[in-house]
Amino acid sequence: MYWMWKKLNFSFLCDGRYFVDRYLNHFGGVAAARTPGKRGPTKCPDFICWQPAGSFHVVECKGTQSGNTTHANQIASAQVQKTTVNFPASRQGEKLACGMKIELEGSKRRSELFVTDPDYKVVLSVDEERLPFANDIMWRGFTARALSASGLSSTALALSEPDTGEIASRRPKTSKIKKEEYVNIDKNRIENAKNELNIFKGKSLFRNGGNNYTGREHLFDLPLPIIFGDGKVSSRVMVRQGVNTNIINDMNPENFKDIRSNEISDNQQFTSETHSSISSISFGNIFRSEIAFL
Repeated sequence: MYWMWKKLNFSFLCDGRYFVDRYLNHFGGVAAARTPGKRGPTKCPDFICWQPAGSFHVVECKGTQSGNTTHANQIASAQVQKTTVNFPASRQGEKLACGMKIELEGSKRRSELFVTDPDYKVVLSVDEERLPFANDIMWRGFTARALSASGLSSTALALSEPDTGEIASRRPKTSKIKKEEYVNIDKNRIENAKNELNIFKGKSLFRNGGNNYTGREHLFDLPLPIIFGDGKVSSRVMVRQGVNTNIINDMNPENFKDIRSNEISDNQQFTSETHSSISSISFGNIFRSEIAFL
């Protein structure tokens, strides 16, 4: 995905299953199967990606170390899975099935990346007038993943699904008592998110490039020391992940149901860096993950 992000200038991405489920929960849709499968033509794609120009891309990823036969079979199945979501022609980007064949260490052959773009059945069609909601899903999926990775799981849940109970309460023949129970699901999620945000707001775990990040940090002892090329010896590893403190400080769970169709207008670069014994991955100035050998 890092290579695809760079080549196609992606700016946001979200989990394919989340995108399909949230869209169908609100609108229904043109679907080959109401419940997406784990394999085959009704499986959700791995990712829905978005470009600053407003185009949506559907990406299915595969990877193997088991040889050419397994790799060919995975690419064939990926070709079927990657068209499960269809967008209006003016916003439809690439529909790609990608496969990585990873050679074993010491092999004379190089690892290979395959990208194909065949046509297969559509499972979900997104209507033109509902594109703002599709943008909102992209923003929620992206931001919720960053929050969850940074230790704010309650906030991530409330942001990604702020209206689960409300949607369930609209089902036909739902009793008044059951409707109240469903609505309380949303209220409890909002309350849990508030309590969690109160812990993180105003706090900074680390700083990079002029941005402050808050989240979580863990230290691990290595079973054996690692000796680097410059002679440095490491016996511990520090892993930390954080969300920009400005995002956390501005969050209000009471507004999580508001549609954020314009939140993905900025171009967020996906960068990976290594300096000495520290490696990092950043999504623009929204999220940053670091691993450091100490």
